[in-house]
Amino acid sequence: EKAGLKVTMELCKPNPGDQSTTRILCKFSNDCAFPINNLVFQAAVPKYLKLLEMQPASSSTCAAKSTDSVTQIINVQNSMQGEKNLLFKIKIVYSLNGATVEEMGQVSNFPPMY
Repeated sequence: EKAGLKVTMELCKPNPGDQSTTRILCKFSNDCAFPINNLVFQAAVPKYLKLLEMQPASSSTCAAKSTDSVTQIINVQNSMQGEKNLLFKIKIVYSLNGATVEEMGQVSNFPPMY
């Protein structure tokens, strides 16, 4: 969460027979008085993870004062399931009130066994 943009991630195991695969639903919320435009979310994973699919975002605009108004699904496979958890390097680029914002970071606080 930064500068009014909040990203939450919901995790699930879509295939009970394959616990190495995780589906992540990313939800974008905007607490600002202005819309967020040209939203682009990118993710990179270490070698023990395989990015199976990163679907396009439901929109590139996150309305002002909105909750979960944009969603994006990521499917990953963990070859070291049970030994290493999910880890993402992320980059988010968007326009807010005429200014371009670029944020980069790492997400590593996923629950065990994901």
